[in-house]
Amino acid sequence: MELYARDSISLESAGRPVITPQRNGWTFKVRDSVPAESSYLVCVASYRPEDRANALSALNDWKRGGYSPELIERGKEMRIGRHLVDNRVYTLCVGTYSDKIGAQRERERLSQAGIEGWVEEQPVRSAGGTISVNDAEEKYVVYVNGPIYARARSPITIKSVNFGFWEERREDRTYKGVLEVGFGKDGALQVTEFVDLETYLSGVVPSEMPASWPKAALEVQAVAARTETLAKIGTRHVADGFDLCATVHCQAYGGLTRRAPSTTAVVRATRGEVLMDGIRPVDAVYSMNCGGHTENVENVWSLLAEPALRGKLDAVDGRRRLPSPIGEEEIVRWVTTKPDVACSVSSRPENFRWRKTYRADELDALVAAKIDVGTVLDVIPLDRGVSGRLKGVKVVGTRGERVVRKELAIRSLFGGLFSAAFIVEIDRDGSGKPVAFTFTGAGRGHGVGMCQDGARGLATRGATYREILTHYYTGAEIVKLYY
Repeated sequence: MELYARDSISLESAGRPVITPQRNGWTFKVRDSVPAESSYLVCVASYRPEDRANALSALNDWKRGGYSPELIERGKEMRIGRHLVDNRVYTLCVGTYSDKIGAQRERERLSQAGIEGWVEEQPVRSAGGTISVNDAEEKYVVYVNGPIYARARSPITIKSVNFGFWEERREDRTYKGVLEVGFGKDGALQVTEFVDLETYLSGVVPSEMPASWPKAALEVQAVAARTETLAKIGTRHVADGFDLCATVHCQAYGGLTRRAPSTTAVVRATRGEVLMDGIRPVDAVYSMNCGGHTENVENVWSLLAEPALRGKLDAVDGRRRLPSPIGEEEIVRWVTTKPDVACSVSSRPENFRWRKTYRADELDALVAAKIDVGTVLDVIPLDRGVSGRLKGVKVVGTRGERVVRKELAIRSLFGGLFSAAFIVEIDRDGSGKPVAFTFTGAGRGHGVGMCQDGARGLATRGATYREILTHYYTGAEIVKLYY
């Protein structure tokens, strides 16, 4: 891993300077390391602090069923200015395993019994080891145990940063904060930036939304991203040693590299503004294009139902609705037409309506990487959410059948489809054997919360950022936590 800056980079470890000559570039390598140790929790429900009584009741029910359940607290209580902000969640876990495979098997067993759960990783022991620090010409080398902190008067650039989520993408990226070079849980090098919230947002907004978009849309993105950050702190990447990753799994973050005057201006203009539900920051998620209708959060993730995250038609009046639950005839009409909604005009038309065809052998290979059903004979849609996104799909094969649930798992099963709002057409030969599978769908992303293309569409039609925020986050209050 290579760092460089205009000025000399100073290094520190365990509270003491690492004695090195003055250099504006350093290369870090793993000399030896021991990966982290984790346990894996099978979780079945989440509760807010005010629902603790119900959480304890559910805990006792599982105990009576012969399990050894526990409640795990995630998140934090934070005092921000004059405001108390509480994003804590209690997660009910019914089994702890030393390996992920065992936990996944238990999760699948519960799923077959009609109990949808998920697996969370819990740290047991951190990774550690020795890092070698070399100058550019490798004429100087020093060995350091544990993490190293890099500082400079000027911003520091990391060479070849991987910022992809669905696929690997790399570029040099520059950062303002202090950088910690340490070990990820796999024992490989990991860099963590320590940065204040507003500086962080100035790197998120232009990474998540084009800086050329209308001001109101960019303001919406700034408030949503600030809220999402506060909602996620302490709830994600618990076993990784950092708060948020820099990919779209959390929020895309480009450091100083992607900063633009227009996006920095909206971060400053909305400084401290957060979407709140009482003392709780709304889980203000967003996606690229909802396809014309947003989705209820619990239909996509194993999360609590949020009043602010209700699926609705992506139109200003909001009066027209899709029938719910959506029948297959309605979803066919929906994905094969282009209704007049806010997100119908996209910088990439395939974000709104798309089609993907696989040969039968191509689909077999994709499915086999996730589940074992042999040669795929049929793909049967099960229940759908209010936007038409599938909540479950049955895959029938020569070696059996499997039901796959949850939006991201369904998309991933079929090679990373743009969304789970799709229909499947199967081309068969004379004997009925599948020859090709064609997926036709609407939208790009999970569809919960703010639709980014929709925000641009509403802004273009004259809506203010506050009107757009209240459209996508039903009932949320815009609160200025600090100035």
